[in-house]
Amino acid sequence: GRATIQSVEVSYGVRDEPTVFLVNLDVYCPAFIRDRPACKVEGARLVMVDCHVRSASVSGVVAEDDWAQLRLIRCLLHDCGESGVFVRGAKCALDDCRFLRNKASG
Repeated sequence: GRATIQSVEVSYGVRDEPTVFLVNLDVYCPAFIRDRPACKVEGARLVMVDCHVRSASVSGVVAEDDWAQLRLIRCLLHDCGESGVFVRGAKCALDDCRFLRNKASG
């Protein structure tokens, strides 16, 4: 089985932050929670491995600041209201990920 997490935010306020790992999880944000991604990364390092990500109203994973670092490995990003991953200013690496039925590309 796979555990489920509803709408997670990973943030850290100082440099040399630890890396947060999410492994083998369903991460989602339901339609009744508007304008919130399934996972938001701010000023932190996040590695997601073998996760399924979906967000009904916006992008699945969002990283929008210069300090954020995101790496997705073998993740499925699907059925998102916008793109599967939205990155602006952050560092991001995608390894062997799949994108299905998202309203926007990527």
